[in-house]
Amino acid sequence: VEKYCYGNDFTQCDFWGGLYQWDELMAYTQTAGAQGICPEGWHVPSSQDWKSVIRYLGTEKLAGGKLKSTLQWQRPNVGADNGSGFSAYPGGYFDFMAQQWHDQYREGYFWTSEIISKGTAVAVYLSYRTGTVDMYEEFQPSALSVRCVKN
Repeated sequence: VEKYCYGNDFTQCDFWGGLYQWDELMAYTQTAGAQGICPEGWHVPSSQDWKSVIRYLGTEKLAGGKLKSTLQWQRPNVGADNGSGFSAYPGGYFDFMAQQWHDQYREGYFWTSEIISKGTAVAVYLSYRTGTVDMYEEFQPSALSVRCVKN
């Protein structure tokens, strides 16, 4: 499985994990909820999976803090209490189009398995500046983090 490590430094993947382009993450399938690169018995989360977690944790305005680790984030890391045990880290992302690395220690970006349009998919965004979790449209060649969901 091809992955990026922040700054092209493979030791970064040891702590932060890999950053994956959408097609590679999905193992070149376009089926929402597919296993993709996740281990047997797990799958790449759909938008619905993320929405269920957000609903369970309260609202978009509260869920971000409950998802974020209290460690490794730039201050002030608003709302972070890791109340969910999810321990999201700010691994940043790789902008493939611009060939630039962004936001390590400040933002966490996570893929979903859902396509919005040709070349884009739904992603989830967490920031040190807010306790909110947001879903947005991201270009598939960008390299983001992933958290697999148990079936």
